[in-house]
Amino acid sequence: MSHRSDPSAPADPGRRTVVASEGSLPRTSSRLKMRRADVLIVERASVEIASLGTDLDRRLEAEARPKERLRMIRETTNQITRVANDAINAYVRASRAVRAEELRAEPDLVAANAMRTRLNAARAAVLSVLDEAQGRYASLPSVEAPTPGA
Repeated sequence: MSHRSDPSAPADPGRRTVVASEGSLPRTSSRLKMRRADVLIVERASVEIASLGTDLDRRLEAEARPKERLRMIRETTNQITRVANDAINAYVRASRAVRAEELRAEPDLVAANAMRTRLNAARAAVLSVLDEAQGRYASLPSVEAPTPGA
């Protein structure tokens, strides 16, 4: 084990330490930065869901066969469900990170509030676009199953 001869001399400048110069851990906002990707997932979900709906509308206009139209709607509904589920899971992870930050001994409330604001806005946008999609296709006529022997 080596000792520095002069304790007041600075440590080797090429060496990095985990502990900051004051002896504290990195700032709290850096902990929330790990969940920024989750916030982006939630924020982008509403745009992606709206895009899927627009694409479906375009494809439905070009298709006259009821069974094919129903297949397109089912396919798009599955895609929307996957995007929404990803957004829900990301929202839960980011919300937990915000709550954990708020409960810390020395929380970074500015960063936590900023992330919570973004999350709430993104969540509202996702819910709005999902309501719009549900209303748009809820009243489409169903395609009857073929009868046996027909």
